[in-house]
Amino acid sequence: MKIAIIGAGPAGLVAAKEAAEAGMAPTIYEKNNSIGGLWSEEDGHVWKGMRTNLSKWTCSFSDFPWPIDAELFPKSENVQAYLKSYCLEFDLEKHLRLGQEVCCIETLSDGFKVRLSNKQAEVFDKVIVASGMFSRPWLPKPKRENETSVVHVHSSNIDRISDVSGRAVCVIGGSFSGIEISQLLVERGASKVYFVSDSNTWVIPRRVIDDSTGHEIPIDFLFYKRKEKSVDEHARPKRIIKYLTFLSRNLAILGWRILS
Repeated sequence: MKIAIIGAGPAGLVAAKEAAEAGMAPTIYEKNNSIGGLWSEEDGHVWKGMRTNLSKWTCSFSDFPWPIDAELFPKSENVQAYLKSYCLEFDLEKHLRLGQEVCCIETLSDGFKVRLSNKQAEVFDKVIVASGMFSRPWLPKPKRENETSVVHVHSSNIDRISDVSGRAVCVIGGSFSGIEISQLLVERGASKVYFVSDSNTWVIPRRVIDDSTGHEIPIDFLFYKRKEKSVDEHARPKRIIKYLTFLSRNLAILGWRILS
């Protein structure tokens, strides 16, 4: 069975690996010239030094753990290296079609015709769309079109700002990127950083103290567990954290439904 997979990010790579192990023939189409999706240093939407929100113990494939000496919260460049190693480990490079953008999928009586931007086309039995939903940055236009001293940059292009030393910067958006970029700007010498969000923002540290041992543990050890009874009572999240977790998950689901 021939399987077309659109996108060579984490989802596309693991889909190809599983398809190949099941005896199928996957083909991964990636419009950019490198793998990684959002995590690609060459074509992605992350900045140099950006860290994962989850620790290496949960931000990984179950059958391909991080190296033992990897940082607890890997940087973006480490994530792309990890994905490249994943490709080599499971021999996925032979399935890659880099620099080939899918522009159209036609439904046939016995399959699907995948058309590329270079006018080529191929027929497959099944298609897996793994192109993600965060590939198009949206940047509002400034009202003062003649204002040349103000630089407007989307978070995915934050590295284009070479020098913020002594400058005042306004960060709009209270999700992970907005919070981390605010800290990054302070570290780079911004004189003032204004953080604007349309709702209350809860900033939770990546590491918390396990009261039962006194040791630091990654926050995802509290949020992701198979059975609550298996976690020591002292290490369980407080009620407010449980509430925030429940609220954030449901808001995310609602947002996806609105976008779709």
